[in-house]
Amino acid sequence: MAIAGCAAHAVESGRAIPEATDLQTFYGQTISWSECHDGKECGRLAVPLDYADPGERTIEIAVVRKPADDPDIRVGTLVYNPGGPGASGVEAVAMTSDILFSPTVNQRYDLVGFDPRGVGESTAVECLSDEEIDAAASVDPTPETAAEVEALVAHSEKTAAACRANSPDGLLDHMSTVEVARDLDILRAALGEEKLSYLGVSYGTYLGAIYAEHFVDKVGRFVLDGATDPREWPFAPGYTATKSASFQLALDSFVADCVTQADCPVGADPVVAQQLLVDLVAKTDRTPLPGDGDRKTSESTLLNGFAVALFAPELWSVLRTAIADAQAGDGELFLALSDAISGRDENGHYSSLGDVVGIVDCLDGPPEFAVDEVADALPELRELSPIFAPLFAWSATCTGMPAAKGEPHEIQAPGAPPIVVVGTTRDPATPYRWAEGLAEQLQSGVLVTYDGDGHGAYGSDRNQCIVDTVDAYLVDGAVPETGSWCTDAG
Repeated sequence: MAIAGCAAHAVESGRAIPEATDLQTFYGQTISWSECHDGKECGRLAVPLDYADPGERTIEIAVVRKPADDPDIRVGTLVYNPGGPGASGVEAVAMTSDILFSPTVNQRYDLVGFDPRGVGESTAVECLSDEEIDAAASVDPTPETAAEVEALVAHSEKTAAACRANSPDGLLDHMSTVEVARDLDILRAALGEEKLSYLGVSYGTYLGAIYAEHFVDKVGRFVLDGATDPREWPFAPGYTATKSASFQLALDSFVADCVTQADCPVGADPVVAQQLLVDLVAKTDRTPLPGDGDRKTSESTLLNGFAVALFAPELWSVLRTAIADAQAGDGELFLALSDAISGRDENGHYSSLGDVVGIVDCLDGPPEFAVDEVADALPELRELSPIFAPLFAWSATCTGMPAAKGEPHEIQAPGAPPIVVVGTTRDPATPYRWAEGLAEQLQSGVLVTYDGDGHGAYGSDRNQCIVDTVDAYLVDGAVPETGSWCTDAG
């Protein structure tokens, strides 16, 4: 890797990243692989904690590789980021590569996942204990009284203080996406790749766009699925409104399907169904439901469960059952859904995902709201989504988190080869307009649309039209026509 090339593209929201003169040691690394995870290979990579002073301290990045199923026809190496921010790429590739990637990609590529700085098996943040996280479920995430606001703010400040006290010194201030992108380029070099081939989902699309901005001459075959728009991500004005509307659109789609099912617990009238769901959330806010043992199903648990089920239409039948159970006073299934999105395992241990999301988002951009601004914004936001808008508004305040290093901005990546951007029309977490926006601003962006439901469109058990289109690009370099459109019909 040419150091001059790094400096030419190293701009963080208009501010130059200081050029380092001693990155050669990092770029000269090779990964020592050892067998792990049932036939996969694991290794570690050293990167600077602070790229402005790379000689001061290093941290480690955990990496996993699944070799191509058929090495005789191997195309190359494909690096994967599952999003979050804070989701484990090591766990994703090690445990679910057959689901995340098509049989063709599994056959033709070495698949590589990594845990970004602060995450999982890499040098990681540590915040609250598992018991403290369980107890925090009782904190109202959508406060309506001064006492509830005070409790939410106190919890946020307690969490941030715990993260800083329990994590490696300085780590919280060096978890921005720009720094992860720089780690990613060191990983590319350590893998022996001249160009980076990359599949990013959700937040992983933002990481991919940031990488393309800073290392445009190293971009290979890029697929950004469930795309974010860096002009709006993470907290540009209007972010909460857009996110609230997209989750409401996904909920509308679920309800429209539910009322046609014999086991729909909210009746056959979509308007009545929506109100029943609003009432269920409000009732759970007032009185948490029995869950699992001593753990209750609170409003935050219920909303987490709704969110994870809306991510995947395959879970809609589970959501119908969870709603029926909750109406009958049993919140255990909603608790299980919430555990899935929170990364809580069968031993009661939580992943770092919940903590990393707040840290990275707040480093990447200033909060949309100050605490005292949320109440004024809520009436208009509730018109977009009475269920989800209060949750998103209160989570866009960055209370106690590190100060922002960057800000939302346009990314053009001039000179990059074609970058395929995949958007789903009723994606709850990354609105379709974000995919349109990312493809539009990238000079080489190619938009591929899935007219459907769920978060992200590519995967072995997802839409075959999307799978075929993405595979043709990744394996053969066949660039789809911009504006390509896939439906469940083909």
